[in-house]
Amino acid sequence: MPRHFALVSIGCLVACGGPAHQTSTQVATPVAVAAPSGAATITADDVRRRLFLIADDSMGGRGTPSQGLETMARYVAGEFSRLGLVPGGDGGTYLQRYPLEIYRLQPESSSVWATGRAPGRWELGRDIALGEGQPPAGELAGAVTLLGGDPLRGGSLDSAAVTGKFVILALGPSTNALAVQAVPLRPAAAILLLPIRSGARRPGSRRSGS
Repeated sequence: MPRHFALVSIGCLVACGGPAHQTSTQVATPVAVAAPSGAATITADDVRRRLFLIADDSMGGRGTPSQGLETMARYVAGEFSRLGLVPGGDGGTYLQRYPLEIYRLQPESSSVWATGRAPGRWELGRDIALGEGQPPAGELAGAVTLLGGDPLRGGSLDSAAVTGKFVILALGPSTNALAVQAVPLRPAAAILLLPIRSGARRPGSRRSGS
């Protein structure tokens, strides 16, 4: 931690009364004075002001990329400049740009369908919602496996029945335990069936006014 030293100047004491002037020199010992730490300059009001500014609704959540993120980046850059920090960004600025690859789902062309004795088709946003993971780049076809039972009672899954298959799980007490065993076997997809009450909001849909 840097310290500031108070240097006391050298004083000359002159004594009179002899045949010649006698001069004595006294050197003061430097006294260390502790500088206030950076944490001591932070106040609750300052933190509250900055947090409320960053989290304000006008920033729109500061998604990547978004106008809110750009606005906040300019604010931070301005603060860096005010504090006199040396910029290390692009072209001598405080900002650094980098490429970003974004995957977006297209609901109008995304669906799940089944063929056979009980054909059906379910549209994304209307009947189904993507829960986790990345959707395939194109169509993905395969057999279907319905999982049930209680694996905690000593049962195990057959990899031949799961790997590369569309695994269907019905919501119930053993759903999580079945999913934990199924995912490492690399199914093509795991489909969770959820009961929807009459009049309830469907998966992936938006509430009115939102």
